[in-house]
Amino acid sequence: MTQEPTLIAGEPLPLLRQGIRSLEVNRRGDDTLHVSWPTDSESGAAWLRAIERCAADFITADRQDPLEIRRKLALLLIAKVIAIVNDRDV
Repeated sequence: MTQEPTLIAGEPLPLLRQGIRSLEVNRRGDDTLHVSWPTDSESGAAWLRAIERCAADFITADRQDPLEIRRKLALLLIAKVIAIVNDRDV
């Protein structure tokens, strides 16, 4: 019996793990970090889809943060979930 891959925001964990290597993190002058990645690869597109799905989940009737804030929160959430799963797999 083949085990199905773990999905994070609808994307396979192995594909998201593969995309981690292509993430570019740059520090801005105001001590914030800017994260970018190429979206012209399968893993990059998976990251983009996962972030958009998670960002949409942050909209509620009483809380409607700007899209950029929701995307940042989504990126952090996905990274935390990957870290938790990685610890579990060890």
